Amino acid sequence: MSIMSNAKRALAIAAAAATLLSMAACGSSNAASGKSDSSGAASSGKIEVVASINQWGSVAEDLGGSNVEVTNIMTKTNVEAHDYEPTSQDVAKFGTAKVAVVNGADYDPWATKAAQSTKATLVTAAETAGIKEGDNPHVWFSAKVRSNAADAITAAYQKADPSHKDDYAKLNKEWHAKEDQLESKIKETSAKTENLPYAATESVAWHLADDLKMT
Repeated sequence: MSIMSNAKRALAIAAAAATLLSMAACGSSNAASGKSDSSGAASSGKIEVVASINQWGSVAEDLGGSNVEVTNIMTKTNVEAHDYEPTSQDVAKFGTAKVAVVNGADYDPWATKAAQSTKATLVTAAETAGIKEGDNPHVWFSAKVRSNAADAITAAYQKADPSHKDDYAKLNKEWHAKEDQLESKIKETSAKTENLPYAATESVAWHLADDLKMT
């Protein structure tokens, strides 16, 4: 195979991986804004939800629809979650929430600490797939973690708001249908990327590369 053919193949694979990376990382634009009105949520009967990072806030919003009000603590991608210093207002948001969604795996320890001191039902995404401190913490790129965390969030909603249990089940089914489409694309791409080596300056995409069977 020529150098040019190898280069084209590498570029095609890189483009495919980049597309999947974007799809896995992105969620609804509303959740990513980080805006919410907790007092409005309480008065309207919506479940108050707080997420440490917008990747999980997006999932939480998709699974709750109009029955939830999601607040994201971190919305800026240029700030490291591990080093983030929450404000008193940030901590207070955990105190009023009925459901808290954190990443775990020591990625956002401040969020775990804040949530554990409240009555909120805590969903720790990493723990849903047995990922612990010391493992790669960028778990929103893992298909298994996304799926498990989504089910845990739905269960938390049904516990907090049993009158809309069927609604949450329906939204969960719809979410998984979209996730299945993403998984199909990942499997399709993995046929081309299996056992291919990759290099990265950061470990952010490790879980996605693993799903793509890259080495």
